[in-house]
Parts: sequence; structure tokens; C-alpha cells
Amino acid sequence: MLSDPERRRLYEEGEEPATLAEADRIAEAEAAFRRGDVLLRAGNFRGAVELLERAVALWPEEAEYQAALAWALHRKAPPESTRAWQHFERALALGERAVWLLRASLVARELGHEARAAELAARARALDPHVRA
Repeated sequence: MLSDPERRRLYEEGEEPATLAEADRIAEAEAAFRRGDVLLRAGNFRGAVELLERAVALWPEEAEYQAALAWALHRKAPPESTRAWQHFERALALGERAVWLLRASLVARELGHEARAAELAARARALDPHVRA
């Protein structure tokens, strides 16, 4: 999945050159992400991490993959909040969604970064006053 709307438009209109190998990599990354997302939503965080790590390895510039991996890392037992934070930082550098900001604020708070957590939560609520993690 290409999260940059302009890049997606160019790709869908066939204006952006894509090699067969790149297309295969994108398809494999998307398949891993979708399977990982299903596991994440089902609460199988450990299983989700494995698939989401694969998606991120194949397509590290996809913000949604980074954010999903971050959340899975934070939610699994035992949590890997420091690694989660690194992936949230990468996701937020690529784009912002209210839910990612709110989840990143929870990780920041867990890591003792209270001011950063408050700032991220405020940004999340500014984008969507009804956002929930």
C-alpha cells in the first residue's frame, strides 16, 4: 500500500515506473501487512510482530506498516516499548494519523517521556477529537 496520495495516484495511473521486482516486493509487503493486521486486531501480538516485521523489511517507507509494527511490539508480552517507540518515530516522520499519534503517546508515557506523551496526545486530539487507541 502506498500511503503517499500523489505517489499512489501516479502508480495507479501507470506514470510511476515500477520494476517487476519492485511490484513483487510491494505485493509481498502488503500481504504480510494484511495478515499481520488481522493478528494484531485479534490480539495475537507476537504473531503480528513476525508478519509486520516482514512488511517493514520489504517496504520501510510505508508509515502504516511502521505504526502497526510499533503497536504490536508495545502490546506483546513482554512489551518492547523502546523498539516500538523507534517505529512510531519512523511512522510519524512519514505521515500522521490521529490513532498513531495517540498510540505513540501511550508508548512515550510508558517510557517516561511525559511531556512528549502530552504533546502527541494533543496533536492526536487536534486531528480527531474522538480518537481512541
